[in-house]
Amino acid sequence: AMGETDRAVKATDAYATASSQPHQAWLAAGDALSLAGDYNRAITYYDKVLTDSRKPRNKDYERRFTARARESIEAIQLFELLDVTKVKDGVYKASATGYEAAIDVEAIVKVGRIIGVRVVRHREKQYYSALRDVPEQILAKQSVRDIDGTSGATITARAIVNATARALKKGQQ
Repeated sequence: AMGETDRAVKATDAYATASSQPHQAWLAAGDALSLAGDYNRAITYYDKVLTDSRKPRNKDYERRFTARARESIEAIQLFELLDVTKVKDGVYKASATGYEAAIDVEAIVKVGRIIGVRVVRHREKQYYSALRDVPEQILAKQSVRDIDGTSGATITARAIVNATARALKKGQQ
């Protein structure tokens, strides 16, 4: 968000090269590239999480990291297809993997406009501002593209975006 995406990606590459646990770095690089609109490169980094033979430090981290990578790839693919003006009126719900657990989101569409987005269930323990700020950005932009993460709450913000994209897909005609 500060115009330093290439430097951020280089830093994550350096960390991933030196680490036996590169998955979190690759997720961060994917998130930075997605935020910068470089979706093809973002998918490349998310895919590394899914295909690397090294395992995260425990099964819980492995489950979370792979779920986040899959959901982020899915959301990017939905960005390309999603046209809010073609979403039927209704209330749509979906979830995505947050930092602590799934984050459930509800999106309300009326006459081709998103009129509400709210987090209806979560177990996040901090960064509550993302739970408010990200839905507000989605409403203001009428899109799930180019949504800035809340500082320090990247995982929570991505989960809200990913869940909202999934929810809106359910109503697309």
